[in-house]
Amino acid sequence: MKKTAILLLLILFSRTGFSQLEEQMSRGVQISLVSVDPDTWKNMIVWQHFNLTALMASYPFLDLLVVDSYTVHRWDSAGAIYLPIGTISGTALPVLVDSFSMPETRSYKYKLTASIRYSYQLDPTVHTFTSIIDSCRYHKTIHAKKQISGDTLKLSIEPYEVENYDITQFLDTLKVLVYRSTDSNTVLMHLYDSVYYIATDTTFEYVDSDTNSLDSLYYYVGACDLQTPVDPLELLILKANSGPFSQSISNLEDNRLQITRTVQTKKILTAVIIAPNPVNEQTTINYTLHGAGLVTIDLYTASGRFAGNLLSQYQSPGSYSVPAGSLLRQPTGVYLIVVQINGVKHALKVLVVE
Repeated sequence: MKKTAILLLLILFSRTGFSQLEEQMSRGVQISLVSVDPDTWKNMIVWQHFNLTALMASYPFLDLLVVDSYTVHRWDSAGAIYLPIGTISGTALPVLVDSFSMPETRSYKYKLTASIRYSYQLDPTVHTFTSIIDSCRYHKTIHAKKQISGDTLKLSIEPYEVENYDITQFLDTLKVLVYRSTDSNTVLMHLYDSVYYIATDTTFEYVDSDTNSLDSLYYYVGACDLQTPVDPLELLILKANSGPFSQSISNLEDNRLQITRTVQTKKILTAVIIAPNPVNEQTTINYTLHGAGLVTIDLYTASGRFAGNLLSQYQSPGSYSVPAGSLLRQPTGVYLIVVQINGVKHALKVLVVE
């Protein structure tokens, strides 16, 4: 009698359970945030790994449930369709950089799908399923446009957008963060101002009138929900439930007022390599010096916040290898390693994963 009951349940599952299971899987494949890759300044799409444990608990007859891969799709306005731009393994760090994006010129919309294999007890058939793209909410990147009048620069900011999320529910706690620098090097940028979000139609306007006697100005615009920590590393720890506007770092907007400066870099520091990357106990920072000087190696978060010093030492010309296994003590995320000698800097992205 018990066997008959189990078989009846499995037959019912085979008829109706697949569609319900696949629908639930599709709803669970969502983007956490679209940010900026600190190494290339291209759009970086971040998401959570699919929660396999919770789904297995909901469907006790499942015998196999594996995510083979994730695919990121970008909206193509000409064809009015989402086109795939990249696929990564289901076990890799859930981050993909859109190397063909041009965030300094426009905003982008992205969606995510997953390729999933599953089977259930007493049935050897393995089903392969691609999540339904329409079940994924699109994420549209924040974007800033500049308008110059005399020495006053106005930033018109298109807000970060998530499909089917009402922005008005965040207006009491949402702030726009404005980073500014006279150098395009993002490590040198500092938080210049933060103001409450006040929307006019679909844009928010910020006016910077303190631009006198500055050759160049570079802006970096973000948004944060004040109910959560203002730390972009949170998005890389992949806490998707903190809200779509939390720590949403924008695209870099190169806002040059009048003059573009060219910096000549001496080849005193070459062959800077971090390996293995992502970090493990054997990771080292390798580089070659063609001149003597004080060498510093600093760690920064993805937003340019100082996170620690790894080395500060006078070194002679030669090749060096600095252990970096201590980075494993940092929270999971994307970091910048900045090697500097005599004012010459070299920045590399490094991943810390569990």
